[in-house]
Amino acid sequence: MPEAKVKKPQDHLVKKDAPRKVSVRGVEVVVDPTAFDDFEVLDALDQINEGNGLRVAGLLRKLVGDQFHEVLDALRDGENGRVPVDAASEFLKELMESVSPN
Repeated sequence: MPEAKVKKPQDHLVKKDAPRKVSVRGVEVVVDPTAFDDFEVLDALDQINEGNGLRVAGLLRKLVGDQFHEVLDALRDGENGRVPVDAASEFLKELMESVSPN
C-alpha cells in the first residue's frame, strides 16, 4: 500500500506577501515584498536602469524604511565617514536579488 504524503498545514506556509528578513553585507533588513507593487518604485528602478544614479537613495529608503540609517552606517567608510555611492548601489543590487521572487 503506498504511503500517504503528509500535507503541511496552510497556516504554516510562508505567505507570499509576508515581510522578508534578509541579510545583505552583514546587515539584517526586513523588506515588504508588496513594496515592489508601487509605481514609484518601478519608476525609480527604470530611472536607475537608464543611468540616473540619483534615484538609488530614494529607492533604498523606500525599500528598507526605518532601517535606512542602519544600512548607511554599515556601509560607511571608516576613514572618512562617508557612504560610498558604489557601496550603496551594490547593497541595493544585492538586496533586490535577495528579495526578488524571480
